[in-house]
Amino acid sequence: MNLGAPALLRLGENEKADRWMKTSLDRAPGEPIVLYNAACYYAMAGDREKAVDCLEKCYLRAGTINPDWLKNDSDLDNIRGLERFIRLLPEESRKRQCEEVPAIN
Repeated sequence: MNLGAPALLRLGENEKADRWMKTSLDRAPGEPIVLYNAACYYAMAGDREKAVDCLEKCYLRAGTINPDWLKNDSDLDNIRGLERFIRLLPEESRKRQCEEVPAIN
């Protein structure tokens, strides 16, 4: 369900997509991959704070997030300039991120 929610969102089935994502989070609230996919979903849906919340929880559960995913996953484009997002990047990536994307407070 956590992979289907973004697809439903892209198809314009927003209410169904939201139900699917909420169900996924209810079933596996601490599962890092569900949290990462939820971050992608909420970023795409325009709920930037909730997206970063999910990424932070994913980081706390897993201890890390693949920096290539954070840098290249287009689902996260909407939140890449947020300071909270930038703090999740490894140190060497933070400098490049700050140079490439203007910060959004």
